[in-house]
Amino acid sequence: EGTVPWVGHAVGGIAMAWTLPQGRGDLTLRATEEMHESVVVSRHVEAVTRPRRVPGGGTVDDRALLVVEPGDLTAVARAAALVRAEPLVETTALLRGDGRAPVITVTDANDAPVLIAEPSERVANLPLSPGRYSARVTAPGHAPSDLVRFEVTRGASGSVPIELQIPPGALIRVEAIDGDTGRDLPVRVTVRGVAPTLDPMLGPPHTASGAGLVAITARGRTEIPVPPGRYRVTVSHGPEWSLVEQETTVTETLRGDVSARLQHIIPMESWIGCDLHVHASPSYDSRVSIEDRVASLLAEGVQFATPTEHNVVGDYQAGIAVLPETLGDGLLWVPAVEVTTDRSAQPWGHFNVYPYHPDPLAPGGSPPPFLNTTPRQIFRAARANNPDAIIQVNHPRMQPNIGYFSVTGLNAQTNRAVSPAYDPSYDAIEVFNGFYINRIDQVEAVLGDWMSLLGTGARYIATGSSDSHQILFQWAGYPRTYVHVGENRDPAAILASLRQGHAFVTSGPMLFFEANGAGPGDAVAIRPQEPVRFHVRVLAAGWMPVDQVEIYRDGQRVVNLAVRPSRDTARLDTEVALAMSPGSFVVAVARGPRGGLNPALPYSEGQPFAFTNPIFFVERREGEGGGDAGAETTPRGR
Repeated sequence: EGTVPWVGHAVGGIAMAWTLPQGRGDLTLRATEEMHESVVVSRHVEAVTRPRRVPGGGTVDDRALLVVEPGDLTAVARAAALVRAEPLVETTALLRGDGRAPVITVTDANDAPVLIAEPSERVANLPLSPGRYSARVTAPGHAPSDLVRFEVTRGASGSVPIELQIPPGALIRVEAIDGDTGRDLPVRVTVRGVAPTLDPMLGPPHTASGAGLVAITARGRTEIPVPPGRYRVTVSHGPEWSLVEQETTVTETLRGDVSARLQHIIPMESWIGCDLHVHASPSYDSRVSIEDRVASLLAEGVQFATPTEHNVVGDYQAGIAVLPETLGDGLLWVPAVEVTTDRSAQPWGHFNVYPYHPDPLAPGGSPPPFLNTTPRQIFRAARANNPDAIIQVNHPRMQPNIGYFSVTGLNAQTNRAVSPAYDPSYDAIEVFNGFYINRIDQVEAVLGDWMSLLGTGARYIATGSSDSHQILFQWAGYPRTYVHVGENRDPAAILASLRQGHAFVTSGPMLFFEANGAGPGDAVAIRPQEPVRFHVRVLAAGWMPVDQVEIYRDGQRVVNLAVRPSRDTARLDTEVALAMSPGSFVVAVARGPRGGLNPALPYSEGQPFAFTNPIFFVERREGEGGGDAGAETTPRGR
């Protein structure tokens, strides 16, 4: 918080500033944060005017100004000073060295930022009030420049310019191909410094071309600017694939070349990997462009996604349109929305709806009601728009006020809540949210809720989604939901199979689970206490550890299997016999150690974790064989 003459923001070549006219004083800033548990998703700054006392029967007159200009913040700085009648001095900054998208940050004597310029030329004019300042230039892939201190005096325009030197840079060239077909492969490239070289800063966390220490290429080829040094480069394409690690040393004159040939070591011919909760710039708390979001999903091997924007019906067509022709069919999607109730007097949580039919003439595509509404009204509006839509409760226990189960005081043992507004008529529960990739205890808490709800007779689909708002450290596709589809990969068929529960959720291990030939979502007809043989199989890429598999019957763990350490793809393939009775259900869980995902997800401390949707057991009628006539018996792991 603090007081300032103006506050501004620049994005996409447009700058905006909010200020008060001459004689009206300064703005007071109030900073707020959008939180998912302890993670800040986005920050917002509200500018408020000072309180005024109004005598009885009196009036108050207040004025404020919104300035919108093409360009960066220097344009609106000039406009704000003009309407406030404050003196400005045009200080010239000369940029030396090479670097794309340079950013000049000017701070005052207290090290508080007063101006951020994004010059398109090598000369930048900085409009500043008289005073003492410091300036530094940064550019993606380069070390920050030295700090330059200077003073601005009244009437000093046109004086000797300051010089800012972008440190010399180097280049890493990466080419990635599918080892089986020889075709270019969309990949994520992670670049880490090898001591004493520091990790590079390739760009802001929302840009695919460079976000912190990662870069994404949908075309399989990219050039990454970095400071000179030694780096470990990791090229990856999701959990079904091998990854390539290579160290390279680069200088101002020596380029590093990385050629990565990735192998599809776990082909999932009859399954499709889905990210059912992901954000891009139509959401108020994400700056990822639609094109970059599509590229990020392709780079992680996601094949189906739902663009669940906050209170805006999402659409990936613009991102698909810019892809090479060979990739145009690589990502399937349906229009979707995340109904977000945070700004209501009584928030209820976040709810995905997919598919959701947008109204192209209405703001945001005419999403379901989200402000000062009830869950019942949200669900009814979603059904009215599309009776076949799946309504998914997102992160149901997440704090501070975005978890439906916590807000309503749900007792999962009874499927009843303290709040009378609780409506149980949803279809799916996001059991595994990507913000908990390294906090599996939180996932297990919701897993317990879900299995308790199943015990009441409710039939909710369990899903897992990334909930990614950025490119960096909110990894698209981790976790994801695998849906069994056979040969039909039409979006309607994918969602129909998901609705039946033919799915498992994973952050990496591929978990296949069958009983008498039936898989997750199926029902098996048995007699009371009939012995049933369960087949459990786990596959994982060599870079990912898996150490344990569990089987839960009616929410209670009844089998615990140790998985021996190995880099082989097949980690476990065994059968287990359990006595089962009609009315019961069984779920399988696989897990690895905390930090097991670090080779692909740097610094995440992410834990390999997977679980299936349930196999149900019903009473066998006289004359029936050993399996339910209606159960699908195609082996799901094939």
